[in-house]
Amino acid sequence: MHISRSRAAVAAACGAALVLTSVSAAEAAAPRQAPPAGAVLSGATEGGGYGAGPSAADLRRATADGALAAGITIPKCQGTYKMPIADVTLKESLKGGIPWQVGLGKKLNSNLGTVNFRTQIFADGHEVAGNGTQKQKWNYKFHGTVKRTFVRQDNKKKFTLQKGRVVSFFWNWHSAAKPNVEGYRYVICQFQP
Repeated sequence: MHISRSRAAVAAACGAALVLTSVSAAEAAAPRQAPPAGAVLSGATEGGGYGAGPSAADLRRATADGALAAGITIPKCQGTYKMPIADVTLKESLKGGIPWQVGLGKKLNSNLGTVNFRTQIFADGHEVAGNGTQKQKWNYKFHGTVKRTFVRQDNKKKFTLQKGRVVSFFWNWHSAAKPNVEGYRYVICQFQP
């Protein structure tokens, strides 16, 4: 099976969510057109795949009041969200905030070896400061915590996450040996401890 993979800067991505599929070599070589900006967030509270993921701007908008389309049920930041590309576990609490863990799927990632794994988190429209890139073997359980009171990336001021607020988690990774192979995973949830 050949899996189509493209490398794109996440910040420059126009909100494209590439569906992971089995394709021929000719199809894999053909250029792909991304969906319109914001399409990935028009109805999905989670996603993942290879290539370009949602942009930072799309995720920031998704956490602002009323930004997600009406009628979308936003899950609590609690539980395990499974996809073949990567599983995500969130455990919200009033005292501890939102601890998270990401395990990359074996079938789709074991060929990557060591990966550079990047985390971006947006809460109430603000990027959470202090998240960065970790370099670990693909099967490492990447983890971290969004503390209830966190420092904002934009102005370095403290911000307290209130009950009912929307949080966007975005992770992307690429092989250290094959930097043109990039995967991503995102979850949008509501803080309701």
